[in-house]
Amino acid sequence: MSKKIFYKWLFCAITVGLVLIIALLMGWPDKIVVFSLITAAAISFWITDALPGTLVGMILPPVYIVCQVATPAQVLAPWAASMCWLVLGGVILSTMMDKCGVSRRIALWALNKSGASLKRLFWGLMLAGFLIAPFVPTAMGKAALFVVILGGICSTLQLQPGSREASCIFICGLLALACPKFLFFTASVDSSLLITTARQHGMDVGWMQYFIANAIPGLIYAIACVLLLILFAPQSGRDFGAYVKKEYNSLGPMNIREKKALGVLGLVTLAMLTDSWHGLDIGWLIMLISALCFMPGINLLAGRDMATLPLGIVFFIAGCMSIGSAAYAAGIDRIIIESTAEMFQGAPGMGMLLEAFLAGAGMSLGFTTLPAVSTMTPALTQSALAAGPHGHALLYAFLYGADQYLLPYVFAPALYFYAYGYMNFKHYLGYQGLKLVLSAIILIAVAMPWWLFIFSGK
Repeated sequence: MSKKIFYKWLFCAITVGLVLIIALLMGWPDKIVVFSLITAAAISFWITDALPGTLVGMILPPVYIVCQVATPAQVLAPWAASMCWLVLGGVILSTMMDKCGVSRRIALWALNKSGASLKRLFWGLMLAGFLIAPFVPTAMGKAALFVVILGGICSTLQLQPGSREASCIFICGLLALACPKFLFFTASVDSSLLITTARQHGMDVGWMQYFIANAIPGLIYAIACVLLLILFAPQSGRDFGAYVKKEYNSLGPMNIREKKALGVLGLVTLAMLTDSWHGLDIGWLIMLISALCFMPGINLLAGRDMATLPLGIVFFIAGCMSIGSAAYAAGIDRIIIESTAEMFQGAPGMGMLLEAFLAGAGMSLGFTTLPAVSTMTPALTQSALAAGPHGHALLYAFLYGADQYLLPYVFAPALYFYAYGYMNFKHYLGYQGLKLVLSAIILIAVAMPWWLFIFSGK
């Protein structure tokens, strides 16, 4: 065993041991102690990659069942909801978009329109993220596309790995992946999980309803994040346009397969925009629409493509969602509700929304994003339901807090980008720290007043 592997497992053992000590000192019930130890071990494995993340997600539900934390029906409930099927449909669509080349065309078109400077490149990346985001809910699918383009830019311009320029380009790629979820909840797995979990606990939020509540503050938030990155980035005279223009021109005219792909994506868009009319969960519709890719006459995907689908993300997400189900079965949600009852009582004002934001930011330090959302959302939903129409704002404020990826491991694409070698941790942490402060300012100055206005019916 190498030292690196030894230290990974040592970290996991110490983490589980500390949780056990805390549980014994606090006198937690046996079921909660078992849940806490299992969950702490799983999160430690995800942090250190001591075991493959997908494997941990796959074995987590059976471990909860065998250890009698919850029943099979409780732990496996995520498979009966739309979330896993939404992601599976997104995986199929992203595979189709990649195979047809339409994802690359959309991204390079946006970059080509942005211009040649570093600052304008940032805007192009953000535009590309917003164009692709509504159709691909899996962040890793978009990350795989972006990392090739970002790495190509850095390599062509001979940027040194770890340089401030290279770091900022990759940080902007992360912003392009994350920010669109504040306009379209289907644009990211964590926002989709938030809404799906809220629905499971009695709060129904439609795609258009979410968009109306978050479009203006979400767009301002995205713009502010890019402006902050422009200030954070070095002043550069490099010409990024030559590489992008060359790659874009090499695509040639749009072929029939790309046109068919855009037609399928148009159906997805139509389904999202009309969800308040048809009343069907978008997860089921995306799964059904994605099946059209295999139909005769469309033929965007073939049976052999099923073997290439990155299905591991579906099991990973199901495992993360099982944490919330197991927490609910073990009674963790009741403890959180009781401890936060006074904090989140009554109609949400700015103070309560700021507390929800800080709760999300705090949990993002100890949890990866999906377990944090899965664990906290049931309790927040109960408080939100008691608060009436204004209660939706609690969920949205929490999501802004959970978007603070101070450490790369809490957001899989951040870890993926960091592992690519171009992003310096010092630059990453410096920007994310500034972004945390900026997010609080945007929340107080823009998002909170807007939510209070929208939900008051004025």
